Amino acid sequence: EPPAGPVLAPSRLDADATPARSPGGDGDAFRRGRIVHDILRRIPAPPPADIRAAVEAHLARPSLALDPAARRAIADEIEALLADPGIAALFAPGSMAEAPLIGRVGGRPCSGWVDRLVVGADAVRLVEFKTDRDPPAGADAIPRAYLRQIAAYRALLTQIYPGKRVDCTLIWTVGPRAMAVPDALLDDALA
Repeated sequence: EPPAGPVLAPSRLDADATPARSPGGDGDAFRRGRIVHDILRRIPAPPPADIRAAVEAHLARPSLALDPAARRAIADEIEALLADPGIAALFAPGSMAEAPLIGRVGGRPCSGWVDRLVVGADAVRLVEFKTDRDPPAGADAIPRAYLRQIAAYRALLTQIYPGKRVDCTLIWTVGPRAMAVPDALLDDALA
């Protein structure tokens, strides 16, 4: 068998992609987005009964050096996001954080980590948290690199879970807010 070549990483499919810029060009906003991303990926399934207290305890760590107003604002954003029933399902029992995926995409080996994964009876839901761009107004403005990443994950998941629908969501940590990624945008993303 001929060598397969380097393993593709879905988060780095576009080597020539424009470097990401921080939200609003503000380094503090980028740092805040990374903090939100870190918290979201650490939330267990199911979340603790008092998720607000757990989030506030994390934000109070001296290494984050956040003032009380910033801690409250971030905790409010996370609490509001988790109050959305569609988002809360991503943190239900059985959901997985930082789920590893490996397989072949376009005949090449591919390996990556999905931020959040929920496997149901008929469908699989994958979620990626994004911190490094201003959230687009609509799905049609999602950056190509993100579409390619999600399309690669979707391709792997359709092989791992044949016969199940794969629903894809981006959660923009600036805000934060969720955005469904339509299949039509992903169908040609790897071409």
